[in-house]
Amino acid sequence: MEVDYKVHEFVILFAGKDTIDSQNINNKFSVKYYLNLFLVDKEDRCYIKQQEMTLYKLKEETF
Repeated sequence: MEVDYKVHEFVILFAGKDTIDSQNINNKFSVKYYLNLFLVDKEDRCYIKQQEMTLYKLKEETF
């Protein structure tokens, strides 16, 4: 079976969004972010991928 695939790179901008970027907050709780990707092929088959994300805050002058 021959597989035809394409690679797409994308950027998710969180500017202006209030997000918690701490891994551990006072040893009380932690925050995890997940990216959910849903793909549907030409034959209406659905593929789902979930990936944990780590968010970092950069200085504004880096943009």
